[in-house]
Amino acid sequence: MREWDENKLNQELEVLLNEIPEQDEFEKRIEKYINYRIRKIVYKTLAMTVIVAILLLVLVNPIFKVNFIDPTKTNENDISIYFEVLRDYYETTRPYVEIVSLDAESKGLAHYEVTMQATNHRERLTMGSANIFYDLNCGTIKNLNDAQLYLANYMGRFDNYLYQNDENWINDSIDELRKLPESANIYISLYTAYPQAIDELRNSNICLEWIEVYQPNVEYRGGLSLALRAAQDKTDLRYEMSEEELIDVYCKNLENLLEHKEMWKELSLPSTTAIYVDLSVLQDTYEDAINLTELKTERFTLYGEKKDIIEFLENTDIISIQIDEITLY
Repeated sequence: MREWDENKLNQELEVLLNEIPEQDEFEKRIEKYINYRIRKIVYKTLAMTVIVAILLLVLVNPIFKVNFIDPTKTNENDISIYFEVLRDYYETTRPYVEIVSLDAESKGLAHYEVTMQATNHRERLTMGSANIFYDLNCGTIKNLNDAQLYLANYMGRFDNYLYQNDENWINDSIDELRKLPESANIYISLYTAYPQAIDELRNSNICLEWIEVYQPNVEYRGGLSLALRAAQDKTDLRYEMSEEELIDVYCKNLENLLEHKEMWKELSLPSTTAIYVDLSVLQDTYEDAINLTELKTERFTLYGEKKDIIEFLENTDIISIQIDEITLY
């Protein structure tokens, strides 16, 4: 049996006591250990939060894109579908207005910043100069910046109820035009007493700008531009197209609006005389349009030189006239 050695025992106790840290150092070690554990928990929590956020973006963002308008989505020709729909919408509902270009940048979760260029056909076009900005948030337009009011809807252009069928007003308006210099170029909106055949108007000395298509069997009548500024394809070269081809363009515009109604329904459906909230009227218009064999109009915009405009007005039975703009060359 090992003998008791008091000296040896004292030595071992002294070594053990030396290994036990002082109180301050011991507290520091405990604090350091606790901080380490806290950091580890925080890092794990942050990592899980990031992973969950990424999963949400991966899973939820596609759902948002399916359920809300995605202006970055393109067709087989790599052209924005949203751009094409808005272009057809404003051509159908607004004289003189044309959407020239559109860009959209995704900000995540169905939020996009949209930059657009629009033009008024009564002014010169400078390509690449954006003039309309807005946010598209879950399909809703917000923070619209349209300083020149290109997209504003102008009611009563063809229906001046104060002077409608007023021969004195119409004659006075024509007399005022006679006073202009011969170099004047005149833009006018007309409502005529009888439907005008498009081929006859195109063969006259005036330039046909935009027409409301004559469809007596339906409530809503859409419009068609005959003078686009920024051609995207051959269907935009309206001066070169036959009456049958123009009818086909009009029908395709209506069809595109019906197919992508969610992209413009927030804007409602204005005509030259009313604003429609019930968009079902457009379906009736389309079904009637595909059976059109002749293109006519009662309400249209035109422009031309002073002498040609006055000659046309003197030989046309007019219900309402509005002089939109006069430019001098």
